[in-house]
Amino acid sequence: MNIFKLLLSASAICLLGFSLPAAAATDVDIPFDKFTLSNGLTVIVHEDRKAPIVAVSVWYKVGSKDEPVGKTGFAHLFEHLMFNGSENYNDEYFKPFHQVGATAMNGTTWFDRTNYFQNVPTPALDMAMWMESDRMGHLLGAIDQDKLDEQRGVVQNEKRQGDNRPYGKIEYSLLENLFPAGHPYQHSTIGSMADLDAASLEDVKTWFKTYYGAANTVLVLAGDIDTKTAREKAEKYFADIPAGPPVTRITSLVPDRTITTSEVMFERVPQTRILRYWAVPGRTTRENANLTLAAYVIGDGKNSPLYQELVYKTQIASNVTVDLEQHSLASIINVDVMLNPGADEAKANTIIDRVMADFMANGPGKEELARAVTKIRGRTIRGLEQIGGFGGKATALARGELYANDPGFYKTQLNWLSTATTTEVKQTANKWMTDGAYHLTVRPFDKFETVASTVDRSKGLPAVGKLPQVRFPEIQRATLRNGINVVLAERHTVPIVNVALQFDAGYAADSTGAKLGTSSFTMAMLDEGTKNRSALEISEQAETLGANISANSTLDTSVIRLNALKENLKPSLNLMADITLNPTFDQEEIDRLRGRWLANIQQEKIQPVQIALRMLPPLLYGKDHAYGIPFTGSGTEDSIKSLQRDDLSRFHASWIRPDNVTIFIAGDTSMDEILPMLNKEFGKWKANRMAVPKKQLPVVALPEKGRIIIVDKPDAPQSLILAGSLAPSTRADNNLAIGAMNDIIGGNFNARVNMNLREDKHWAYGAYTFMSDAEGQRPYMVYAPVQTDKTAASINELVKELINYIGDKPATPAELDKTIKNNVNSLPGEFETARAVLGSMMTNARFDRPDNYVSTLTGQYSKLNLENIQGAAEEVVHPDKLTWLIVGDRGEIEKQLKEAKIDLGSITIMDADGNVVK
Repeated sequence: MNIFKLLLSASAICLLGFSLPAAAATDVDIPFDKFTLSNGLTVIVHEDRKAPIVAVSVWYKVGSKDEPVGKTGFAHLFEHLMFNGSENYNDEYFKPFHQVGATAMNGTTWFDRTNYFQNVPTPALDMAMWMESDRMGHLLGAIDQDKLDEQRGVVQNEKRQGDNRPYGKIEYSLLENLFPAGHPYQHSTIGSMADLDAASLEDVKTWFKTYYGAANTVLVLAGDIDTKTAREKAEKYFADIPAGPPVTRITSLVPDRTITTSEVMFERVPQTRILRYWAVPGRTTRENANLTLAAYVIGDGKNSPLYQELVYKTQIASNVTVDLEQHSLASIINVDVMLNPGADEAKANTIIDRVMADFMANGPGKEELARAVTKIRGRTIRGLEQIGGFGGKATALARGELYANDPGFYKTQLNWLSTATTTEVKQTANKWMTDGAYHLTVRPFDKFETVASTVDRSKGLPAVGKLPQVRFPEIQRATLRNGINVVLAERHTVPIVNVALQFDAGYAADSTGAKLGTSSFTMAMLDEGTKNRSALEISEQAETLGANISANSTLDTSVIRLNALKENLKPSLNLMADITLNPTFDQEEIDRLRGRWLANIQQEKIQPVQIALRMLPPLLYGKDHAYGIPFTGSGTEDSIKSLQRDDLSRFHASWIRPDNVTIFIAGDTSMDEILPMLNKEFGKWKANRMAVPKKQLPVVALPEKGRIIIVDKPDAPQSLILAGSLAPSTRADNNLAIGAMNDIIGGNFNARVNMNLREDKHWAYGAYTFMSDAEGQRPYMVYAPVQTDKTAASINELVKELINYIGDKPATPAELDKTIKNNVNSLPGEFETARAVLGSMMTNARFDRPDNYVSTLTGQYSKLNLENIQGAAEEVVHPDKLTWLIVGDRGEIEKQLKEAKIDLGSITIMDADGNVVK
C-alpha cells in the first residue's frame, strides 16, 4: 500500500525560501477506522498488509501525574505488575509471545499515560488480545504480596541504575523547581524509594479499579487486519470488561512563572552542563507547534545559531541541543549545553543570552523555518514505516486519540508546522519563554455498560494458527563500470531509499599502523568539509534535501550510510559521493572535532558500561591484537591528541577505496533506476596502486585461570559486573547453535541469568549474556548491573548458573523448543523495515553467506538438537577462565569478596585508563 503521496518536492520548497504549504502536511496519511464498544473502550484500526504481523497497542489514560501524595512511582510499578500474570494466565507475560516470535514488545509509563504494545504474527492475534484483555479485566486475583515485593525490587533497581548514570539526578531538580508544589508534574515517574517501599496490595487494587477500566483505555490494532475482523475480536475479548469509574482530569496546567530561579548541584562528572527550561503550553495547542519550530531553529543541527556559536566557532561546548518535550498539561522547552572541560561557564552563558535575545528580536529566517519543517517532515515519514513498537503508526494514532480525541491529530500538527510564519513563531517564543497561563475544563462523563462475555477463559489461551514464514525480498546484483559490486533489495512501502557503502576496515584496521581511534575519527571527519563543500554547506544541503548521511566504524567495518527521500535521491547520492571521495580533512575542523572527541572519551571513563567496554577487550585479547582496543572505537586521549591530518588521509587512501567496498541498497527504487545514478557518482572512482592492508587476527588462547579487575567509583549505588572470555568467530559452522545456546542461559528476558538476578533475587534491573559479531574470536560477555550490597552474592549466582549450564543442569528440551520457536517465529517481524533488510544484507556479505540465507534459517533452526547446544556451551562457557571487571565502590566490593571467600583468580585495582592502582 502506497501510504505517502509526495505532492511537492522538498528541495524546490527550500530553494524558494519559504515554509512548506499546507498541502505538504496532508501527504502523510494513516487511514484508520474508529469505534467505541458499549463499555467505553475506544478501538482504532489501521490496515497495512506489507507484513503478516499486527501491532497490538493498549494505552491507558493514567500516568505518574495521577499519583497522590506519598505514592510517587506507583504508575510505573503497576506497569511492571501487569507483566507478572493474570487470573487466567498466572505466569510471565512474555512467555507465549516469545513462542510465536512477537517483536517490538514492551510497556512504558510517563506523566500522562501508560502503554503496552507488541507486534505479533497474524495467526497469534487472538492470543495477544486474550492476554491483553485478561490483564485488563482479570488481574487482581493474580497479584499477591510476593509479586508486589518482586517488582518493587526490580523498579528500585531500575531507579538505582538511572541515578547511577552521569547527570542522572537532573530530572529530580528540574521537576521540583520548574513546577510549583502540588503540580502533577512536580515528581518524576520513577518515584522515590520511600514511596515505593510504602506501596501496598490495597494500593494496587485501588489503582487498578480506578484507572484500568475499559472506558479509560484506547486499543489500537495496526497491520495485517481489517476493521470488520478488529471489531469482532474487540467485542469478543474486551466487551465484558467494566468501564471503570469516571476519572476527573485537569486538561491544562502551565505554571505562571515570572521569576527566573537558579540552582547549582554537584556530581562526579568531568564537564559542566548548562540547562535552561521553560514551562509552555501542552502538546495539543498550535502554540506548541510554533515552539517546536523555534526549538529546531535555535539549536537543532550544525547550522543552528547556538551550535554555531558554542561548538563550531568558540569551541567551548562539545554538544548543544534545544528540545521541546511534549506533555498534556504543560510541555517543557529545554536548552542543553555540554561544555568542554575547563571551558568558561560565564562566557557560555553570555553567548546563550545573546543568541536567545537575537532570536526573540528577529525570529527565524524564512530559509531556517523551511529547513526545520522539511527536517520534521522527513523524521515523521521515516518513523511511520513501522506499524508499532516505541514509534510507528499505531503510536501516532493512539497519541492523537489519547491527547486530542482525534487519531488523525498528527495531520493537524503537521499542518500547523507547515503553515507557521516567521512572525507567529517569533511572537509565540516571546510569549511563552517568559510566562504562562492556567485553564481548567470540566466535562460530564458518559454512561457505559458491559455486555455478557462469550469467552470461556477457563479453557486458557486461544489456539494460535499456523505461523507465517519470513518474507525476505529478492536480492539483485550488479557491477559498476569500475568493478564495485552493487546489492539491491526493493522495498516500496514508503518513499525512502537506504544506501550503505560497507568497507572492510573498522576499529581493527587501526592495528595496521594507525593510531587508536583513527578509523572512527576519519569516518567522523568525512562530512566536515570536501573539495566542493564546507562542513556547514554539507549540513545545510542535507537538511534541504531531507537526507540523513552518516559515517562510522564498527569493529570490522567502516560504513557510510544515506537515508534519502526518493524524490531527492539523485542530489542526495551526489552529496554522499562528495563526502566519500573528496574529504579535505581541514586542520581547523580536525582541531574542532578533536576537542569534542576528547570530551567524549572523558565521558566514557565515568560511565560504568563504557569503562568496561574500554578496558575489557585489551585484557581479553592482549594489547598487540587487532581487537585489543577500546570497543567504543574512540581511541585514547594520547592517541587522539597526537592524531594529524596525514593520519586521516593515509587511512582514507588505504581503506576507503573502490576495491574495498560493496554498495548496498534497500528501499523504494529499482536497479534500472539507481544503477545509472551510482555509475555517475562512483563509477569513475579509481583505486590507488597500494594493496589493501590486511588485518591480523591470530587465535588467542584462553587463560589458565580467571581474574578480577575492580574500577573504583566511590559511593556508587550499583556495581556494574561485566565478565568476558573469547568465543569462536561469527563465521563458525555452529554459529546458530552458539546463539541458541546463549539465548537459553542469558540472551533474553526469560533466560536463566535474568530470571535469577532480576525476577527471583530482585538485585538487578536486567542481567544478560551476549556476544557481538566479529571476523575473529568474539567476546562472550556476562553483564549484570546490581545493587552494591549484593555484588559478591550476584557474582556467586552468575558463576553457579554458568557451572550448572555446562554441568548438572544443561539445556532442557523445553528451553530448546522455546528458543527455536522464538527465533523462527520472530523472523517475519524482524525485517519489517528496509533498514532491517539492509542490515541483514550487509551482515550476510560480511560473513560470506548466500543471498537466501534468511530464508534458510527456519530449516537450520529446526535441525538444532540438545547435543548441538551442549557442544556449543562447552565450547564457549568457561566459568573458571573469565576476566571479571567490576565498576563500583571499591571498598564495599573488596569487603564483600573477602567475606564471601570468592576465588575467581587474582584481584587487581585499576583506574578508568587501565592503570594499576595500589
